[in-house]
Amino acid sequence: EADRAPVAIAKVLQRLAAKLAERAAAGSRFMIGDRLCALDIYWAAFAGMIAPLSEDRCPMPDYLRASYGTVEPAVAEAITPELLAHRDFIYDEFLELPVRI
Repeated sequence: EADRAPVAIAKVLQRLAAKLAERAAAGSRFMIGDRLCALDIYWAAFAGMIAPLSEDRCPMPDYLRASYGTVEPAVAEAITPELLAHRDFIYDEFLELPVRI
């Protein structure tokens, strides 16, 4: 199971990226509909484990930042700039910054 996990995670990220692109084409900045939903918040929070927010937005010890940012190549490849921009948008507009760990 663990060996297959990176591919499974990459597939989820690809689906999220496709959903986000679909919603953007419809004129929405959100994953579902035209307003903030749980999926937007879940994505923003989860994204920090695979691509942490910058130091000024989420201060943490270097060893911890390194452990969060270390991902398998299949996962790293599936994280699109649009997904990260969506994470940042959700934090900027709806969540408290800086994040305190």
